[in-house]
Amino acid sequence: MVKGSDGRNIAVFHTKDDKFYAMDNACYHHGGPLLNGPITKMGDHVCVKCPWHGYLLELETGNGIYMGLSADFKTQEIKSKGPKQRVHQVVVEANIVYIMCDLGGNWESDGYAKMELANRDTDSGSISVHSGIGGSNGVRSGQVFNNNNKAAAGGAPPKQKQKVASKIGDVKCISVVKESDYVKTFTLRLQPPYLHQNIVPHFPGQYATFTLPLEDNTQQPMRRTWTISSHPNGPLPKNEFQITVKKIPNGAGSTFMHDQFAEGSTLALNEVDGNFSLWLPNDLIEKNNCKILMIAGGVGITPLMSMLRSLFAPATSTSTTTTTTTTSSSSGGGADAGPSKFKNAHTSPFDITLLYSEKREDLLLFRKELEEFEQKSGTASCPHKLQLFLNLTNRNTAPIGWQGGLTRLSMDIIKQVAPDYWKRVVFMCAPEQMMRSLKQQFGACGFPMAQIITEEFDF
Repeated sequence: MVKGSDGRNIAVFHTKDDKFYAMDNACYHHGGPLLNGPITKMGDHVCVKCPWHGYLLELETGNGIYMGLSADFKTQEIKSKGPKQRVHQVVVEANIVYIMCDLGGNWESDGYAKMELANRDTDSGSISVHSGIGGSNGVRSGQVFNNNNKAAAGGAPPKQKQKVASKIGDVKCISVVKESDYVKTFTLRLQPPYLHQNIVPHFPGQYATFTLPLEDNTQQPMRRTWTISSHPNGPLPKNEFQITVKKIPNGAGSTFMHDQFAEGSTLALNEVDGNFSLWLPNDLIEKNNCKILMIAGGVGITPLMSMLRSLFAPATSTSTTTTTTTTSSSSGGGADAGPSKFKNAHTSPFDITLLYSEKREDLLLFRKELEEFEQKSGTASCPHKLQLFLNLTNRNTAPIGWQGGLTRLSMDIIKQVAPDYWKRVVFMCAPEQMMRSLKQQFGACGFPMAQIITEEFDF
């Protein structure tokens, strides 16, 4: 890893075809250390995969690469999100790799470029060593370079980290609730034998990864990730949790869940992970006195709902037959999370403004529950505050007497609803195009991009 002239850490990658690439180490999405991610290919695109959330970044261009639906919604194809990660020029002379630090323009990754959390890791995970240039000993992806001006193409690789476990256990579906025409909530119960005893440890806002009884386009078992929409405080037993899944047109995983996965069905739960949570280390929240602006688009409400339920829903978690009260997960999240663990995690009560946008009123998820949270907020029984603003983007479907917004979310709306937005930490989960537009508008206002925390998934 090379230190840039302004203090940012730059990751240097060496591929099997003896090409070198350099980009900022902290991923644009949430600051994940790219040095810890594997190099992979999607079509003709050579990418690094962020170890935190799995986003693919093309090494040559810094573009975000993903599989998306074609224009006719019939097939999936490789798509680009455009420039996301700042890249730097690499020159190799006499077996010495020179990095030309390019700080021109504005890139989305700049907001995380100097964050200590994302740059403190110096090893690169279990990535294979590739042959080096000429007679060198070889450079593996993620080797750490200590010279500020050049990086030698050799040296002993750092220690490797091995993933401890690839499966928490099997989960059985015990109930299915239809939330809307396209969305269902599944209640899942962990089955023995247990990796972490009889509980599913997690922080509100995290996601779960499953192996489905299907094959992906590489003939490998299909893995899919969905946000946990319930919360660890209750009322579910600690060996149960809920995921809320939107059916995606021609999406094999979500179609399987909606059409075939039913009460009594089982899935393999691989891991619980994610950094999109009010309760994971983030000094920004304390510095801003726990003032939060949540922005949700469509099914992006699910991780935010998990957080809000932890604050506003009754803390009535039901115990299981397990008597042990603490445990840990492979992601480091959520020991046996009782009410006090989350409600007292910060020194001040939360002051939250939620902007939730959907196309039509009937597609708004958890509306009644959100309105109840708003009514009880700021009371003696619940010191946390919640201001709720609902918005419909299709004004032609608005019911008579609709009191919410009827437009696309913009900075004008944000300034009206949260005039103190500048003092808030933004948690945003919405379709990629919507988040890109809002981040650009925040940036145009001079809002510090490091104060925006986002979560992305297929909508």
